[in-house]
Amino acid sequence: MSWRVIKSLVKKDVIQFFSNKFYAVITVLGLVFYIAIYFALPKTIDDKLSIGFYTKLSMARALAVINAQEVNVIRANSVDELMRMVKEEKIVAGFVFPDVIPVSSQGAPTVTVKVYVPADMEQEMRDAMAYVAKELLNAEAGYFLNIESENEVVGVDLAGKQIPPSKRMIPVFIFLILMAETLGLANLIAQEIEQKTIHALLVTPATVADILTAKGITGMLTSFVPALLLTWATIGFGHFVPIIVLLLAGTLFTIAVAFLVGSLGKDLMSTLMWGALVMIILLLPTANVLAPGTLTSWVKAIPTYYFVDPLHRVISFNAGLEGIWKGIAVLLGSALLLFILSNAALRRRFQ
Repeated sequence: MSWRVIKSLVKKDVIQFFSNKFYAVITVLGLVFYIAIYFALPKTIDDKLSIGFYTKLSMARALAVINAQEVNVIRANSVDELMRMVKEEKIVAGFVFPDVIPVSSQGAPTVTVKVYVPADMEQEMRDAMAYVAKELLNAEAGYFLNIESENEVVGVDLAGKQIPPSKRMIPVFIFLILMAETLGLANLIAQEIEQKTIHALLVTPATVADILTAKGITGMLTSFVPALLLTWATIGFGHFVPIIVLLLAGTLFTIAVAFLVGSLGKDLMSTLMWGALVMIILLLPTANVLAPGTLTSWVKAIPTYYFVDPLHRVISFNAGLEGIWKGIAVLLGSALLLFILSNAALRRRFQ
């Protein structure tokens, strides 16, 4: 392996990559667009409340009281539906009231109210929701009850970690930057195979290993650098080590994807078709970042889940390497498998 040859090949690949006006414009405009969207998104949470409840009681008196406070109230048909609404963030909390209000001649009767809250609700807000549930039941009964509340968190408990929309979008923007450059690299590989440039290079002192290494370095430059610039421009480097490690692992994975797509595509159109299909599949895990609970555990079978989810936890919840290393290992293992498959496919096409 000759590094002098590799250096020349990298220079050629970078020039050829940006000679394609489509990918050159997408790289620049994409970076500017994502940064602009980040600063345009609201940095605060909407304070308007929507709550839900489940019970067989009519709750007419309670609803009259709460409707006067301009709070959205939704009646669920079951406890499972109530929990699902909390998980999907359609309501800020869900109350399960008893089906019958007991009457006692010896003091206030005791009843239990279960309060379902989302994982990222702060403790003060949880206490407030429990108080609201008690007041609503008292209003419905028309007299004071001895009410015991049971709080249950839906999902992983992340109290005190409210997330503004701008932060939720950053992992998605970074992923889109990587995938856009992946399509450019895949197109570059397919184009050189189609135009027989690879065969011409093999006549020179360059070996197959030199060519693949040069393509990998080109992919690193065209993917990692824009992703790094986007990170710096939006959130800075407050979590430098875990973010850099994740970006490197994610870039290696997307380069492996580019190699595989490039080996499958026979021309520009087929490369774009394969790339679009792969991109749609790999984009699915971002839905859980934007709207937690959108997709169930099957999404963990997609390798990019282990990029966007750890990146989201680092940016939004200050996770360190100790909390995300398993995801990084899965991402690197997937990248290695794709490199092996794409290397075999590319070597066969180079012959």
